[in-house]
Amino acid sequence: MMKNLFFVITILVVSVVLTGFLTQSKVSSLHHRDMEISQHQLIDISGEIKRVILAKRTAREEVKIFAEKYNTTPDIIQLINEKAKKYALPKEMVYNLIETESKFRPEAVNNQNTNGTVDRGLMQINSRYAPWFAQKVGIDNFNYKMLFQPEINLEIGMWYLKSMYNRYHNWHAVLTAYNKGPTGMKRYYRRTGAYQSRYSAVVLSE
Repeated sequence: MMKNLFFVITILVVSVVLTGFLTQSKVSSLHHRDMEISQHQLIDISGEIKRVILAKRTAREEVKIFAEKYNTTPDIIQLINEKAKKYALPKEMVYNLIETESKFRPEAVNNQNTNGTVDRGLMQINSRYAPWFAQKVGIDNFNYKMLFQPEINLEIGMWYLKSMYNRYHNWHAVLTAYNKGPTGMKRYYRRTGAYQSRYSAVVLSE
């Protein structure tokens, strides 16, 4: 009887010891696995930070390159990029348009229009339509001097480009209309049978 009791007690003690050992091993294994996951997460985060820094550096270098190419300031190039992104416009096309219209001069003025209107600023916003455009983009107390402010000029010009694209879905039609006006673009199409003009070809060239 005593032998059987001793045997049972021994079995119980061994079971407790084994259970403790296995539990400790499991905890240790889980801790080790968590450590591995944490290390992988740190590596992923580190890689993402490096990619973000590289992207920002590349963007700054690109801005500087285009600023030098068009003889303008990085601030204006950055502003163009932001507005182009806002209105989902190809920024290279916008660069070409501004180069064609104003040579990137915010103070540019064209008062040679045959209808007596005046074009102002980077994107040469026409005086006939400028007040209406300004209202559409939410500019209060508009006056023509505002068109010499790059941010306002670009906002109006790119809003107009986007609204025209939503209407025609053809960049040659949009750009020919930007240059000749919607009525002039339609006359041009009736005369030539094409939307592509010399102006649109230049602006869309790479």
